[in-house]
Amino acid sequence: MTSNQDYHYHIYEWLTNNEHNHILTCLQAPTLFDFINTRTLDPRQRLILLELYYAHRNEIAKSADAVYQLATEADQVGLLQRVQALKKACEYLPQAAGFSQEKCQAISTQIQSGTSAI
Repeated sequence: MTSNQDYHYHIYEWLTNNEHNHILTCLQAPTLFDFINTRTLDPRQRLILLELYYAHRNEIAKSADAVYQLATEADQVGLLQRVQALKKACEYLPQAAGFSQEKCQAISTQIQSGTSAI
């Protein structure tokens, strides 16, 4: 691949615009992480891409954190998607290095309170 950053960004934008997030986050390009953090304007989309990016690289704790942020901090995320994101974060945590049982319990509590509101 070329080292031209603009060329890479155009490819990344095309993949994102055509909903090929899994393909995008599997790329082994040095510019990908910067693209996700600086060019992805929608915070919700950025967190989704970060979750996939980290999961593909087996950085499970970071992936869980991105999903947790999606559930708790991102705007324009409906209640059902928040609950699903919290469940996913809780699934990631036991696989993460430095797993925190307390954090998983806190997430489980949020899931239970969220599902009772549905």
